[in-house]
Amino acid sequence: MTKENQLKEKLSKLTREEEKLRNIYLRKLSTGEFQGPPVGYASIDKPWLRFYPEKLINFELPEKTVYDFALEANKDNMEQIALEYFGNKVLYKDFFKKVAEVEKAFRKMGIQKGDTVSFCVPTLPETFYAFYALNKIGAIANMIDPRTNVTSIKSFIENANSKMIIFIDIAYPKMIGIINELNIQNVVSLSAADSLPIHLKMLMKLKGFVEDLKTNKKAANKKIINWKEFISVGKDFVFDAEELTDKINLPSGIVYTSGTTGIPKGSVMTNGNFLSMVYQNHAANMGWDKNDVFLGIMPPFIAYGLVCGFALPICNGMQIDIIPKFDSSKFDSYILKHKPNHIMGVPSYLDGLTKSELLKNKDLSFIKTAIVGGDKLVVSSEERINDFLAAHGSKAVVSKGYGMTEMSSNAVYTVNRNCNMLGSVGIPLVENYFKIIDENGNEIGYNEVGEVCLGGPTLINGYLNNPDENKKVFRKEDGKRWVHTGDKAYMTEDGLVFFQDRLKRIIVRSDGHNVWPSRIEQIIEENPHVKQCCVTGVKDPNVENGEIPTAFIVLNEGSLEIVEQIIKDINEASLSRLPERDIALEYYIQDELPLTPVGKIDYLKLSKEGTKNPKVRKIVLK
Repeated sequence: MTKENQLKEKLSKLTREEEKLRNIYLRKLSTGEFQGPPVGYASIDKPWLRFYPEKLINFELPEKTVYDFALEANKDNMEQIALEYFGNKVLYKDFFKKVAEVEKAFRKMGIQKGDTVSFCVPTLPETFYAFYALNKIGAIANMIDPRTNVTSIKSFIENANSKMIIFIDIAYPKMIGIINELNIQNVVSLSAADSLPIHLKMLMKLKGFVEDLKTNKKAANKKIINWKEFISVGKDFVFDAEELTDKINLPSGIVYTSGTTGIPKGSVMTNGNFLSMVYQNHAANMGWDKNDVFLGIMPPFIAYGLVCGFALPICNGMQIDIIPKFDSSKFDSYILKHKPNHIMGVPSYLDGLTKSELLKNKDLSFIKTAIVGGDKLVVSSEERINDFLAAHGSKAVVSKGYGMTEMSSNAVYTVNRNCNMLGSVGIPLVENYFKIIDENGNEIGYNEVGEVCLGGPTLINGYLNNPDENKKVFRKEDGKRWVHTGDKAYMTEDGLVFFQDRLKRIIVRSDGHNVWPSRIEQIIEENPHVKQCCVTGVKDPNVENGEIPTAFIVLNEGSLEIVEQIIKDINEASLSRLPERDIALEYYIQDELPLTPVGKIDYLKLSKEGTKNPKVRKIVLK
């Protein structure tokens, strides 16, 4: 056994109190207060602890649900705004009253601790009330994207053994067959108009935007009731609440991820996962202060949205301005209208702001944090966003992060300016485990590129009813539970993480050579004429196996006239910095790049369909 493995074995036997003391020691070691040799492995040295105040390094979770924590955190904040929805403002005191009303309705319909309720809804005020009501009961919110195909929605509802369904009315044609086939008796239809101010609600009805379900009730065997009817069900219901025990380990939310196999899996998050994220983000000094305005653009059916959009802002006593149907082309108008202190999104959202005519010469000093995650942010884009914020009066610089559904959203974050280096995604959250391994599974040292492995208190318990995938993805190593991410990165001696690429994005050429798209993308993005790009593998039609490294590029306005010269410059820059086998062989000029429902560039769609678009311009360099 190597010295490294002997040390890991000893560390795996530490008690929680011993581990706390060791964390304090490691911080003092990394800041120079103590002298001693680091061993050269991130999982042992934890060099990132130097960036955290000593008092925030260790924490113990309270025996609370997310609801309990939110109520306690806002006991002196009840007169402040919790939610804003098209001008309708909900104070915290009314927020918790509405949660209590929804709880009574759920209980009247028989929902108990451990039961699952499936949601097929976007972010609406009612989604918040229902999530917190279920959490108070000890039940589970099964969050499903309404845009998912019928077969998948049905399997998600069935696999979770759902006792009840809540869906958005516009999804009625998709949901009615599922409801009848699964024979679920309790079904509630939500409308985006339910919480609108009265004048907007009447306008929507006049324009026919609100679904009238009265004629559909026969087809649904009268199973479907609307939100108002649902609330009235529990109006006079009296109940004795069950005393919840082991609250930290109670499952509270399910979101779906494609993971490593491409087959959707239900990721089960506990109260402990949610609250650990609350504590770790507090240690990360995100600057989320009470009564700050948070722009709620993320849907509840992704971990990022449910944890960072539903739990964190409410547990911090913030005001959430709800955008139920986010349109990335209107991001600038949302910001101008709502004046949020905190914005977050994928790189394409924030980079788009820098080109906004609407925001020209506008004061954006109200922006305190601008958080980017979900996709790689190239350095040129990061610099552009930072320059844009500074030029518009904001003191914020881009705060980057990296995470995954299995870690309940973000796991690495730029906790302060001292660790916010260009190109880095930050440092591990304070109580997380982090290591980088080679292809044989051995941990490697600093500045070496390998696969990222993560663990810690936000690591989910596992996938719903999927023991085979649980065994593949979650592994017990060094006395800890880890998830192998399939992402490549390296860490510096200071604990800063530099994301490189996703293993599943590797392009395998017909000669068997592996090409990393991010290296090519970085060079292309540096060209001043390029607005956006994505490099991916396209099936080589001339051979049975193998892909052609292909660049899909959106150019800035006015650049099409010199497109051949631009591509020639990109090709020369690529050859000067990369091996010949590692460059793009084909280029496609497009008006825009396709995005996934959460705003990431859809490289899979480009791989399959991008070259078939007759409108794109193809350039092949010989």
